[in-house]
Amino acid sequence: MYNSGKADASTHGDRSTQTLSAHIPLLFHPQAQNVMVLGLASGMTPGEVLLYPVKKLDIVEINEQVVNASRLFFTPWNNDCLGDPRTRLIVQDGRNHLALTHEKYDVIISEPSNPWMAGLANLYSLEFFQLARRRLNKNGLFAQWIQSYEMDWDTFSLLGRTFIEVFPESALVKIGPVDYLLLGFMNSKGFDWQTAQKNLTFARKSKNVTFPGVNFLVHLILAEDLQALFGPGLLHTDNRPRLEFSAPMKLFSGNINLDPAVSGRHRFSPNTLKIFEANSDSDTLLDLIEFSASANVPLFNVVRLHHLDSEQKARYKNAVMDYCSQVQVPSYDIFGDSEMKACCAELQIDRIRQRLLTEGSRTVDHYNLGLSLIAAGLKDEAAREFRTTIRLDPWHEGGHTALGLLLAQTGKLDEAARCFSRVLEMAPHKAAPYKYLGMVKLRQDEPAQAVTNLSKALQLHSEDPVIFNELGLAYLRQGNYREAIDSFAQALTKSPRDAESHHNLAIAYYRLRDLQKAREHFLAALQIDPANADTRYNLEKIEKQISVGKSASVGPD
Repeated sequence: MYNSGKADASTHGDRSTQTLSAHIPLLFHPQAQNVMVLGLASGMTPGEVLLYPVKKLDIVEINEQVVNASRLFFTPWNNDCLGDPRTRLIVQDGRNHLALTHEKYDVIISEPSNPWMAGLANLYSLEFFQLARRRLNKNGLFAQWIQSYEMDWDTFSLLGRTFIEVFPESALVKIGPVDYLLLGFMNSKGFDWQTAQKNLTFARKSKNVTFPGVNFLVHLILAEDLQALFGPGLLHTDNRPRLEFSAPMKLFSGNINLDPAVSGRHRFSPNTLKIFEANSDSDTLLDLIEFSASANVPLFNVVRLHHLDSEQKARYKNAVMDYCSQVQVPSYDIFGDSEMKACCAELQIDRIRQRLLTEGSRTVDHYNLGLSLIAAGLKDEAAREFRTTIRLDPWHEGGHTALGLLLAQTGKLDEAARCFSRVLEMAPHKAAPYKYLGMVKLRQDEPAQAVTNLSKALQLHSEDPVIFNELGLAYLRQGNYREAIDSFAQALTKSPRDAESHHNLAIAYYRLRDLQKAREHFLAALQIDPANADTRYNLEKIEKQISVGKSASVGPD
């Protein structure tokens, strides 16, 4: 569902966010009778609320066209929330409703669109949160959706500080890959896990997601001491609407990674810490995997297959198969296990080929089929699908890139270079085609062109250790050992445990006859990758030269 050109809801990609926005506050409230949801969109959040024994649900939505779309297209996923007798639809501005109503709510869930949308920043202000608090009952709970995409930490923490100014008893919970809930508690009890266990029976009625248990939710809690998390600073108020300006300024700037910001500051209450420590076992993590897979969020790498017993492995495989049979896999990197990757690829191949038979030839299907064939090890068939993709859409950037990578892997470097040159025509502002073309030129023994393309890639993306490492190899090929050393060292600042960069840096130092430095980096490479025979062989040669106090005429390979 698009509202003013902005995607606000879906039945697939947003499923985790839309369902957990309801389940988390309703699970942890002891007896929610009167609930308000601000923002209807697809209706999936209020539909999940109605699974619980609430007596009254107020849905406040400002746009009547959203109401029509929800009713027409999303009823199979929203539990017919607009047709439920407990529902009262209020076509009104959400803030005005809170200001004028005499209702008191046990739970208020605020899910407006993003704060950069015109007129919506006032639904994230101090005064709005104060209105919401005044409309809550004694044990009430307020849930505010917030995103991390198109956001920086300063803007995110501005919103967070404003929230905790009104709700000092609060928590930050992750409900999607880039979506979060700020939870405000009217009392100081916080998360009541016994209550959640009692309410689990209602959550299990959901047709949109699977709840194997409830304790896995502890792994989604990022912090409970939000004062320590967000720190002192400015607030977003009606008189000083800072979010109104800062949120639009960060559009198209990418997503912030909250992990570094939260690391070391994610303080938990003793009770939550106790629950976390008691539920970090494989069975609880499998509960998390099963729930996430049902919500179209793959978290298969939170456990390793070799840590599981036979029964747990069967659970894991079932979750993988259910997921792969229902959704298009975004990337096969979601699997840490090669067996699961291959099983998923086979399911995806069958699914896409069936769709091609019934729905006709579509570019996106041929492209996704090519990616799945690569994951299944069928490279020749994959190349054919990518060529079909390009024939149907000569400007398909992903098709040219995937074909180029596949050709480079199979040694067809001239054709691979043509593919990446074509991508450069389409996307000269992107680092990837310069990176890949530079890597191909290096393997074609054209180090000068490799340096040119890799240097351009670094101008566009200075955080990629692979680019630094490849540039170092190009300099090494030219005999520019100092430049090579600088590049390999930069690669190691980005990825300190990269054995290949240590190995290459050792080679560069050897070329400058700095045997001690060469030995140091061969040792580091061997500690990271003990099975590398080349590194071990070169280390032995270096140590022999050092022991006899002279340099050999032939250096490391």
